[in-house]
Amino acid sequence: MIKQIKENKYLKSLLILIMLVLIIIVARISYAYFKLMYKETGPTGIEVNMHETAALQFIPGNPLEMDVNKSTLPKEGTNLSVVSNPKAKLLIKDNEESLYYNVYFTISSNDFTYTTPEEIPEIILTITGPDGNELTQEDIPDLPYIEADSEKYQNVTGFDVTQYSGTVMVKENQEISLAMVQDTDMEQNWTFSLTYINLDFNQSANLDKSLTVEVKMQQAKTSEEEEPPVELPEYEKTIRRLLADSNKEGETPTLIKHSAEAMADIEIANEDLIADDDSYRYSGSSEAVKNYVCLDGTSSANECNSDADLYRIIGLFPNESGEYEMKLIKYDYATEKELGNKSTASGGAYSGKYTDTNTYYKGNNIDNIAAYYWNYYGTDNYDNMWKDSNLNKINLNTFYLNNYLNNVDKLTSNIANHTWTVSGVPYNHLESAAYFVYEKELGTNKLTTTSNKCYTNANSTTSRLCNQTDDLTYKAKIGLMYVSDYGYAASSDTWNIQSSSYDKAQNWMYMGLYEWTITRNHDAGTNSWYIDASGYQNDYFTAASMYAVRPVFYLTSSTKLASGDGSKTNPYRLSWN
Repeated sequence: MIKQIKENKYLKSLLILIMLVLIIIVARISYAYFKLMYKETGPTGIEVNMHETAALQFIPGNPLEMDVNKSTLPKEGTNLSVVSNPKAKLLIKDNEESLYYNVYFTISSNDFTYTTPEEIPEIILTITGPDGNELTQEDIPDLPYIEADSEKYQNVTGFDVTQYSGTVMVKENQEISLAMVQDTDMEQNWTFSLTYINLDFNQSANLDKSLTVEVKMQQAKTSEEEEPPVELPEYEKTIRRLLADSNKEGETPTLIKHSAEAMADIEIANEDLIADDDSYRYSGSSEAVKNYVCLDGTSSANECNSDADLYRIIGLFPNESGEYEMKLIKYDYATEKELGNKSTASGGAYSGKYTDTNTYYKGNNIDNIAAYYWNYYGTDNYDNMWKDSNLNKINLNTFYLNNYLNNVDKLTSNIANHTWTVSGVPYNHLESAAYFVYEKELGTNKLTTTSNKCYTNANSTTSRLCNQTDDLTYKAKIGLMYVSDYGYAASSDTWNIQSSSYDKAQNWMYMGLYEWTITRNHDAGTNSWYIDASGYQNDYFTAASMYAVRPVFYLTSSTKLASGDGSKTNPYRLSWN
């Protein structure tokens, strides 16, 4: 009897031990399962967003890469099309709750253009939702929609993205649940098709150009308390980094946002004299402003290989899509190696070695600096219209762009094809303060198409009515500083003072030589504005004056800060995807 009781106690203890082991195993499995449910990222290329009781997996599909050349788009051939099939997938089958997600696409840079006089759309994006229906203008009202036209588009329908760059929301709060998908197929499939139309027209202007459309999905907000993590766009990260580096606590801000709302948050002089264009501009002395960028083609930290590869950030400016582009100016003046001479850049505006006074020059390369006309005297047209300027067309946007900047990996493809405002500033604004120049040059009082202030004849003595397309704006990658860029580069307490009335040590952009700006004098058909050796603004003949040049360009909103702190000894290094 006693033996039997002992055996029963032994069996009971053994059973309890086994049950404890099973509980621990089940608990560990459950922990591992729920830990997996809350994982935020999956395998490369797949973004996974989880919810308490259900989970979504996003499979973005391949990027839509459009590469146009003679082999991909032969003359009289068919259209060029690429397709991507992103999908949203339910991961848990025993849940009836609806989840929601957003679908959007991004074109980070786009150099394509319309090649027909009528600007017929050439790149069309067709989007088909999970219900099998194509999205139309009603779904995405901000993009032009192309209806079927067998003659022009071979019955291709969709959205015109020929010249578009930016981010577009395709579908917000798209619902997905078991009631909407088959039990055997837990997916909602989308189709994005990018088509280049092979027109019966010479489209050679778009040869060897490319663009990429990236389709992205993200789980939408599921409750008032829960907000999914949002990845900041690259330009927002750049702005935050530059603000942190430049605006130290207890110091005068050097990177200033030109908006009334932003000005209310900081103590700064002349807050009513801002450009009010939502730009971020560097202002202050050269020593205080840390806005150096090195473009020597390497990714190493510390000093740049040469001052010739140093640039400075004028600021960050919103483009037509509301995304910010970084605007750079060359630190030192250009040489003939960089912009070309009469032999290497035939027909350009090269004059010779810079020979004007250099008493105030702040750089270290005076023996190599070249001088250029604003519009070369040897041509029939020597007016002050930027579209006619050989400095613009040949030296900046051909030689410098293709033979010099092209040596830096990925740089030229990430320079924005910018629409420059080239309407000009009248003569009576000579030596005006920054705000007043800005208003005439780029602001609310700039020249309009109804103004009889444009010129196109050999002596430029007869004015005519301006047109918007070429006279008042000019689309290109490379330009020069605006007069107002120079004015706003000075300390904020000078923004209502003439440039001849303050110490040039307060202006980081001042380099001490005569140099051209992009701004013409629209009261005189042969004159354009320049900054003189003393730092004053003035105007003179485009075909008779030989001044130094500092190229200016905007970088696309996808530009990243890879390293550096903006100082001259440790300038920012840039990178792109």
